[in-house]
Amino acid sequence: MSLALGFVYCAIVIRGHRQSPDQNAPATPEAYPDKALLFRWLSYSAIPASLLFGTTTFIITDIASVPLLWIIPLMLYISSFVVAFSAREWNTLAVRRLYFPLGLLTLFSAAFYPLASRLGITPIITVMLTLSALFVGAFLFHRRLYELRPSAKNSGLFYVVLASGGALGGCFNSFVAPQVFLTTVEFPLVLSLSLLVVLLPDFLSSNVRRKARFPYEIAALTLLLLTGVKLYSSSNVHHFEGRYLVISGALLLLVLFAALLLSDWFYQTPRRGLLAILVSGLLAGYLAETTGASWIHAERNFFGISRVREDKKHARFVYTHGVTIHGMQSTEDQYRLNPISYYGPLRDILAHMPVSVADAPIGALGLGIGTVACYAKPGQEMDFYEIDPASIHIATDPTYFTYMRDCAGKRSIIVGDARLTLTRAPDGRYGFIIMDVFTSDAIPMHLLTLEALTMYGKKLKPEGLIAINISNQYLNLLPVIRTLSEELNWTARYRLNVVKNDALEVSSIWVVLAKEEKSLNLEQLPDWKPLPPETGNQYRWTDDFTNLLGVLRFRGGLAFAQ
Repeated sequence: MSLALGFVYCAIVIRGHRQSPDQNAPATPEAYPDKALLFRWLSYSAIPASLLFGTTTFIITDIASVPLLWIIPLMLYISSFVVAFSAREWNTLAVRRLYFPLGLLTLFSAAFYPLASRLGITPIITVMLTLSALFVGAFLFHRRLYELRPSAKNSGLFYVVLASGGALGGCFNSFVAPQVFLTTVEFPLVLSLSLLVVLLPDFLSSNVRRKARFPYEIAALTLLLLTGVKLYSSSNVHHFEGRYLVISGALLLLVLFAALLLSDWFYQTPRRGLLAILVSGLLAGYLAETTGASWIHAERNFFGISRVREDKKHARFVYTHGVTIHGMQSTEDQYRLNPISYYGPLRDILAHMPVSVADAPIGALGLGIGTVACYAKPGQEMDFYEIDPASIHIATDPTYFTYMRDCAGKRSIIVGDARLTLTRAPDGRYGFIIMDVFTSDAIPMHLLTLEALTMYGKKLKPEGLIAINISNQYLNLLPVIRTLSEELNWTARYRLNVVKNDALEVSSIWVVLAKEEKSLNLEQLPDWKPLPPETGNQYRWTDDFTNLLGVLRFRGGLAFAQ
């Protein structure tokens, strides 16, 4: 619907710029368009539309699962349409020359995220590069469509084909890619395709210098794509081992240097150049394969990409959703049923629970791999609220994880949106509610509003507690929780748990809330501190108002909470 409205808006803008048929002479003959021209219209509209969807998926998967962020790529896409279809003259050759290095840098920052971050390319820079590549790439394709526009007689067909191309690109990303790819590989693939199409004029040009540059450009693009896609698809991007990181960086420099050398050497003999590129690409793919992580299971659905990795070096299985670790379990018998990863601070809370609710049922929003099941006592009830079928499948399959099978307590899984399904639970049922609901390092905002916390409070016993895992690379949610807890007159404390060089523990930030101050017996623990003071209505999140920009970090890392 958004794309359709965008096309209508662009059509109105273009119509408004027309002063007379003579002043807006068609760039193509007035004859009925042939099949080749129709195909170009379709493909030139499908590629930027697919790039829009790929960019949006990349950002909301790896930055935050909120509706707000998708507006930015859509605005840039529509703006590129408006700018490209304006009557102003543009130096498209200069823009094309800009797009190639911009596209390569975007591929690098997205596919080699850990290495890029070591070089100072922060998540914000990665997003800015991605959005810039989207705008410039979409502009180039839309400008070419403007140059290929027909006369007024065939303008109706022109816009129908453009709309069909946009729908085709969207369908590829929405329906085909999730069934074909286990990762969001469609983003670097479509970005590379757009670079290739934009570079074709260099190959077809009669200019000797431009034609000589083409093998180098294709070599760099091919080698970076082969290496980056493989590493992006097979690597645990948040937990690179030092050896893997060094090999990846050296490999990237090697293939780019080889591309430059071979293109300069063979530029006068294209066949040899293409052969050298092919050999180098195969070598890069082979090296990437041999240095990749060992994924033993992967599945993709509407909610994202879930993967299980066997880490034999540290004797553990690791479950990741996108780039977020959702849990890990040791394969050694003495640690197998220990609640490891980022659940360490929960031990403090459970050790100081009020006696009146120590044995009450526990509600867990978010299943993960079922790690918190091992905090339940024998016979104690624990209800897991989970919406993702992939997470349920992975957590309950003893081939990968056994917490749900072997831990004490009585467990049940309620499938559906956590907030909606929790409303059906009896009031006062739980003594402890654990919130661990993430999609790519972000809590869905509707689970952290004033109305949501009010509802959680009703489901708690009077002395019950709520623990919220707010570990996040990009959003600082402490001010929001402090503002809401003060309005509800609840007591709150938080702990920043920094872990270094531990294969079984992960750094995290936890907040614990109590309706009654006497229920929170953590004053004697120095690691649990009062929430820092914050002011401003931007932190008062409700179902009618949330301010993501107010809590957005410009540098990732848990240390931001200090």
